[in-house]
Amino acid sequence: MLSNTQTLYSGLDAQLTGTLLATILLMQLFGPLATQTAIKGFGEAQGAEPIPLLVDSEAAK
Repeated sequence: MLSNTQTLYSGLDAQLTGTLLATILLMQLFGPLATQTAIKGFGEAQGAEPIPLLVDSEAAK
């Protein structure tokens, strides 16, 4: 992935491209966790009901 990005954006320095991809990776990993924590922390998830799974409980055993 890094080599493809460097090919597409050949004007960017290789170290800058690596830093950019590492930053995007960290945002992809920690963004949903931070969002979930914030929603629970501000109490907006109190009235939400869980979404039922569409998996048959007998087939899951």
